[in-house]
Amino acid sequence: FAYVSCGTWSLVGLELAAPVIDEPSRLANFTNERGIDGTTRYLRNVMGLWLLQESMRTWSRAGLVVEVDDLVAHYGADPNRVEIVPPGVDGAFFSPGDRAQARRALGLPVDGHLLLFVGRIQPLKGADVALRSLAGLDAIGLPGARLVLVGGPSGPKGEEEVLALRALASALGLVDRVSFVAPQPHEALSSYYRAADCCVVPSRSESFGLVALEAAACGIPVVASDVGGLSTLVEDGSTGFLVPEGTVDAFGSRLAAVLGDPARAAAMGAAAAARARAYTWPIAAARLRRLYDDLTDRSLVTCA
Repeated sequence: FAYVSCGTWSLVGLELAAPVIDEPSRLANFTNERGIDGTTRYLRNVMGLWLLQESMRTWSRAGLVVEVDDLVAHYGADPNRVEIVPPGVDGAFFSPGDRAQARRALGLPVDGHLLLFVGRIQPLKGADVALRSLAGLDAIGLPGARLVLVGGPSGPKGEEEVLALRALASALGLVDRVSFVAPQPHEALSSYYRAADCCVVPSRSESFGLVALEAAACGIPVVASDVGGLSTLVEDGSTGFLVPEGTVDAFGSRLAAVLGDPARAAAMGAAAAARARAYTWPIAAARLRRLYDDLTDRSLVTCA
């Protein structure tokens, strides 16, 4: 074998002593640090964490610069042997469009401010922050805004989180202004992005942040937590705003800055769409193919 490409674990390539191309956001120490229990314990007990650490001394594919830092910190990777190949977004589906038309197609009110949250419903994604931020807009001169949450329960606490969010919406007096929408086919999400004035991504942790990229590709400003890949995808003050994770007041003030200034929001949306054009699947595929080609120049690993 010249190399082994792994979607999640780098164990097969390690057994063969072959170069490994992996997706670091799903590796054990990353997911464990981000609140997903069990993966590190499984690897330690079944395969041995040292195997994973050894694989990081060959080649790895990182989605963003922040993941390079993670690889170095958690697995002792050589930063000179980590290639950054970020994911892409499909421009055939995700591109700017008519907001009023998108709202009519979705059965949403054409007038008024509309915020959008897209993601798995679990504590890690911070949908509760989106709800509290919506409620806070009333107190700072932007009453009546609506929020659409697109996503379904995920993980061991997903169903519990859905119930908690509905209860929170009721307690905040937002029942008539919050819509819970089931997970949508990928190609249908673009209509929700285009319908929104702003996309809110209040994740407590995020490896890449594909939702932020898809929203940007549709020309929608993004207000996101300043964590993980979001810190790279959102250009603070230009394509949206970055906010300290979990700070409801800061999210509210930045959302108000977008909703209360249509000219600024339009400029941010245009800048976001232009920036998103650098993230395409053809570009990602070409860079990954080049990495594969480089690895095939090495001596092949023979299996006994």
